[in-house]
Amino acid sequence: MRVTEKLQKLISEGAPTEHIKEAAVEEGMQTLLSYSLDLVRQGYTTLDEVERVTFTDTGLEAELKSRRKASLTCSCCNAELQQEWLDCPYCLTPRFHD
Repeated sequence: MRVTEKLQKLISEGAPTEHIKEAAVEEGMQTLLSYSLDLVRQGYTTLDEVERVTFTDTGLEAELKSRRKASLTCSCCNAELQQEWLDCPYCLTPRFHD
């Protein structure tokens, strides 16, 4: 992944690692955990192996925060959602599902 202007600014300002990671995910970085789960879905590895190798990866949290920020409309009923809502209060559809 290329270091964008936003990431460069955060790094030079000495931002906390979690802020940098969250911004990187927003800019398109795929975390090790996310990549590993894709490999499980494709049948290349097992969930046990992913857990063994990536158990401490906090990248998934950053990825979920990024998705929450980007998705402010319900995919089912098209209602406007507030950033902190994980489910649509109108139709109860989870904001993020695979």
